[in-house]
Amino acid sequence: MPRLSKEDYIKIYKKYNAKRVWSFSRIETYKQDKYEYFLKYVKKIPGDRQDSAYAPYGTLVHDIIENFYNKQIKLEDIQNEFDKKSLELEMLGKKFDRTDDLKNEKIKTDYEACVKDCLNCLVPPQVPFKTELPVVVDIAQGVVLIGYIDLIEIDKGKITITDFKTSTIYSKTDMQNKVIQLML
Repeated sequence: MPRLSKEDYIKIYKKYNAKRVWSFSRIETYKQDKYEYFLKYVKKIPGDRQDSAYAPYGTLVHDIIENFYNKQIKLEDIQNEFDKKSLELEMLGKKFDRTDDLKNEKIKTDYEACVKDCLNCLVPPQVPFKTELPVVVDIAQGVVLIGYIDLIEIDKGKITITDFKTSTIYSKTDMQNKVIQLML
């Protein structure tokens, strides 16, 4: 399912009489660095890290998994698709570490190995499911939270929500933050 469009957001603002629409990443940015939040969300100044590989690779992996589950790509074609798109990201200058080329290559190699192992283990859901399901929560008058469920499976009244994470290492704090995201 495609992400919400600008028109969808306008409808949400009107429907909920929203003054502000929040996402988990917006909340996290505010919690971590209010000045960065101000620059990014109030002043709309793009960050200085346009060459970061993390978000584009995460999007790539999410897209491949979603396309596989929705039968738009076969399991045997996943590796080639990942390799092709990964090369495109590299050619666009996307880097995991922009200060050290050797470190960048090591991170990239390890990351790609982890992702490929994960992609090789994919099994399509055997129950009714939806991918990239937008969720709109009216938190308080004028405040709306929007998020996306990567995968939701429904089987005999049991609902399973899966959130795909593409980072190779999580600290205990990282995991606690991700739990908060799932709870929201």
